[in-house]
Amino acid sequence: MKPPKRSFGKAWLLLLAVSLLIPPSAALAGDAAQISSQVEILQDRSKSSQERSAAARELGIVGLDSDQAAQALSAIVENDSDPQVRASAAEALGMVGLPAGAYIQILIQTLQYDSSPAVRSSAAKGLRIIGVDSASAKQALKNAAENDSNADVRRIASKMYNIIKFAD
Repeated sequence: MKPPKRSFGKAWLLLLAVSLLIPPSAALAGDAAQISSQVEILQDRSKSSQERSAAARELGIVGLDSDQAAQALSAIVENDSDPQVRASAAEALGMVGLPAGAYIQILIQTLQYDSSPAVRSSAAKGLRIIGVDSASAKQALKNAAENDSNADVRRIASKMYNIIKFAD
């Protein structure tokens, strides 16, 4: 019996061909518009928690290296009253790829002091990405793994700590 054919070779070729047809400036303009749109949804408190959380997650994907996305996400992490939205924003903040000390500090503070275990867990996940080269992020994850009042947060922080301590 023959092994099944893999069809993604053609799909990759098609994707490559299309990507070569789109000028990088047009792709970046699309990202900028998408980032602005998602920031607007994220900040709109008349939107549902689910819509705002989805916007935060989307910013974590399309907002790579975007200071606009990082600023919007960090403001939500620090100031929003909705723990579901804060949790999504905390994890997304770690994904935007800006390992600026201020953003790492926001996630460390969130991991240490947020009242919601879900938000603290998401901050740990965010630190796994953004804090890979940060001794203070590693120490915060280790402390949370050992001392957080919530077992789930301790488990997630321990897992994230173990991932980044070997990334050096």
